[in-house]
Amino acid sequence: MAGLVLVAGLAVLRTVRRPAADSAPRADSGTDATSGGLRAELAQFRNRRLWAVYATSMLHIGALFAAFSYFAAIFIGRTGFAPELVPALLTGYGVAAVVGNIVVGRLADRYPMAVLSTGLGALTLLLAGFAAGATVPAVALVAVLGAGLVGLPLNSATIARRMRVAANSPMINTVGASMVNVGIAIGPALGGVAISAGLGLTAPLWIAAALAGLGLLSLLPYLPRPHSVVPTGGTIVTLRETQPMLPDTDDHAVTRGLRCSGT
Repeated sequence: MAGLVLVAGLAVLRTVRRPAADSAPRADSGTDATSGGLRAELAQFRNRRLWAVYATSMLHIGALFAAFSYFAAIFIGRTGFAPELVPALLTGYGVAAVVGNIVVGRLADRYPMAVLSTGLGALTLLLAGFAAGATVPAVALVAVLGAGLVGLPLNSATIARRMRVAANSPMINTVGASMVNVGIAIGPALGGVAISAGLGLTAPLWIAAALAGLGLLSLLPYLPRPHSVVPTGGTIVTLRETQPMLPDTDDHAVTRGLRCSGT
């Protein structure tokens, strides 16, 4: 063990003593706010869309951990699975999460809002279904695998959305990670309080479904607006517009088209 520590220490010293080209300043695309100093980073927190991203992230993670923290107890106490099966069930949840990351990761960068709204909607239904049918093994299995598939993988969409509404700076990312930790703490705590109040082992699942539903509702003000038709006398103007990818918006780029037809 001492030898491993010594080798690791020497490796660290070698890295520190070699300010290689990696540490040289790099030309940036303009999305990093660190060049503007602390004041520029703090100014980004005036963006209400950034706080909306944080709130959705906290609710999403809170929902996941409110449920996941009590999966084992629910499997044994309500569903009736043998304790020996619990590791296999949790492994299935993990495998589903890996598959979900592969799928969601390919879509999240291009369609973060669509991925988040679809995923949180599905997560809400799965958790509520698990709570209502926890005594049915097939329902529990489908709900757990589904939650693994659409739960944690939504993090990639959250990160993509955050990078669209604010510059990629250490403080923005640190607060984002802190919001995740707040969700990890709040979700299980609420579930524990509900169980202690005598509401039963499935109470955390209902709380998790409620948190996921609130996360979905928090997206609604920021979803792309539908096309609008504006009558102007004898002419109908159809506006097709999505929000530009600016520091205070969630969508890709602006596309404006005007199609006029006289009567």
